[in-house]
Amino acid sequence: MKWVLLTVGGVLGVIAAASPHLLLVRTPSVPVGLYIRSSESGATYVTFCLPELPPGIRAPAHLCQPGNPDGRPVIKQIERRVGEGYVLVGQGEYPLDSSVLGPVAHAHIVGFYRPLIVIKTFLYPW
Repeated sequence: MKWVLLTVGGVLGVIAAASPHLLLVRTPSVPVGLYIRSSESGATYVTFCLPELPPGIRAPAHLCQPGNPDGRPVIKQIERRVGEGYVLVGQGEYPLDSSVLGPVAHAHIVGFYRPLIVIKTFLYPW
């Protein structure tokens, strides 16, 4: 079973690398899988750069954030739109979502996505 999941993960990675409209996600914060770029109205997920973090909260250095605008964007599920931003939710013990950040302003959004192929997180070996 593990080798099947590794093979599927490898194939999805190759597919994602071949298209700028696809995103391979392997974070525990959202379901593991392949996501496709979407219109804002059709999206259920967004990628974004972290805003200034509250005191005492630190993000991994490789993420897009003030001081590292070229870092990897964060992906979270859209719960709802509020004013000029979004309330975003993630899974896991320490998600960098709206429970920590508050609503994320539209100006921080990098892309809008919806799932194309999702692999259950608990089955994925990493």
